Amino acid sequence: MSQPLVLSAVSDSRLDMAIAALAPEISRREARRLIAAGAIVVNGRPVSVASRLLHTGDRIAIVPDDIHIDVIAERKEWIAIDKPPGIATQPAGAKAGSALSLVEILAVSLRRQRKDFSLFVIHRIDTGTSGVVLFARTRVASARLSRLFAGGELRKRYLGLVTGRIDEEIRIDRAIRRAGSNVFETADSGRPATTIVIPRAASDYGSLVELDLLTGRTHQIRVHLASIGHPIIGDRKYGSAPAPPADPKGELVADAGVDLASSPDSRARPRQSSATSHPAFQSAARPMLHAWTVSHPEIGTLVAPIPEDFRATAERLGLPLANALGEMR
Repeated sequence: MSQPLVLSAVSDSRLDMAIAALAPEISRREARRLIAAGAIVVNGRPVSVASRLLHTGDRIAIVPDDIHIDVIAERKEWIAIDKPPGIATQPAGAKAGSALSLVEILAVSLRRQRKDFSLFVIHRIDTGTSGVVLFARTRVASARLSRLFAGGELRKRYLGLVTGRIDEEIRIDRAIRRAGSNVFETADSGRPATTIVIPRAASDYGSLVELDLLTGRTHQIRVHLASIGHPIIGDRKYGSAPAPPADPKGELVADAGVDLASSPDSRARPRQSSATSHPAFQSAARPMLHAWTVSHPEIGTLVAPIPEDFRATAERLGLPLANALGEMR
């Protein structure tokens, strides 16, 4: 089995029989081999018993041997992973054909190494975001780390590539509320949220910024940066449009943007300036946001290397990562 596969049980049945029935390319014998090899995860946990009884709606994930994830650091109580972009932190429902999650891949990886595979999700980063994700490996550690995250004691720093030029530090204090299915906006009636934006490098086309989260709301960075007219490059949901608009004469709009804080709809997208015609804006396949570090005296500073697509986009924008970030790049 060389391709990842996610199935959804449609009736109560044995695990090996369900796999063979739901995936015609896999025989029942092959299903048993995959189960024995530790390649099967049911509802987020590895299963090694072919006769395991499934129930309707159970999520079955098949993880091939060649999927690799990078461990940043590992201790008895926790493990820190460098999450690639495009992978969800944890399973989202049992819809057949959905992608594997980091939890499922990591569970199989630990099982194959004959390590304790108990995993507790402490925090999440968006599917399109790369970088540090910390998991607890015991219930005691889970409770402890969850308290540290909830209390803001674990410092989380991100790197982002944004539209427009930012030359001075900005503190964004804007509450955030849900505005729809997996969509959020700034609003006085929302939950308090604070983001510190620290410029690291800037060009006429975009900026490299360090982002210090003082709170941890869903989509906080993306919503906050869009609200000040500097959306994350590649973020189609919150403002980084795939191409700049044109006026009736076919010329690029020159307006640098609108202040979304005063807009009736805080999700409104800023009008794109002529600078957004830069190829880097159209070529970014995902939001250029990277969970760079997580730090606390108990765990030290965990650093995720900057991925190649982030580096390439920065270079196309004329933003020197080596000079801006120094040894921690």
